[in-house]
Amino acid sequence: MFYKLFQCIGCIDDAAIVKLFDVNGKQLGEIRQDDWLVGGRIGTLTSMRFHQLLVSLAVATENQTISFYRMPDLS
Repeated sequence: MFYKLFQCIGCIDDAAIVKLFDVNGKQLGEIRQDDWLVGGRIGTLTSMRFHQLLVSLAVATENQTISFYRMPDLS
């Protein structure tokens, strides 16, 4: 998914990690599912969406959990 206001691309890989890249393909960071909750994994990642006005990201899992993240300035 491409986020045009921030110029980054996000993807979910098979290991349940959200990876963030700049438009040149350089990895800017990643969000591991184990980092989200004290209890660890919360289910298979099914979708993600950037907010259209804020530098924020929402991620959904198959067990109907939605996590919302405000992203730091990566410049």
